[in-house]
Amino acid sequence: MILVINEKESAVLALHLAIMRKSYKKLIKRDYKARRDVLMQSYDYLLEMVKEAVESENEVNEVHLDELDREVLCAVLSSYVDKLGEIDLNEEMIEQLQTMKELELRCKELMQCEHETA
Repeated sequence: MILVINEKESAVLALHLAIMRKSYKKLIKRDYKARRDVLMQSYDYLLEMVKEAVESENEVNEVHLDELDREVLCAVLSSYVDKLGEIDLNEEMIEQLQTMKELELRCKELMQCEHETA
């Protein structure tokens, strides 16, 4: 499946994936020992793809996702959006949170489409 992201979405996603990497690594090390390597590889793939999208300076980019990548991205976005929603945010962060909510929704739609075609 392909997730189409614009410049703003690429930048926001790259920033927050980079910020969350250390916490994500600790979480999967603690809770998903058997799958930690493959989950971390997927996370790093996602981070690299969105960084490349930012560097490309294209208005729109396609990020190719397999099933695991979609699951990881949706889980990360869902968790992070929930956490950000619990704290007071300045105007810029509110805008970034909205962008991440939109990405989360599109990611879930991709997963739903995948399940319907399977």
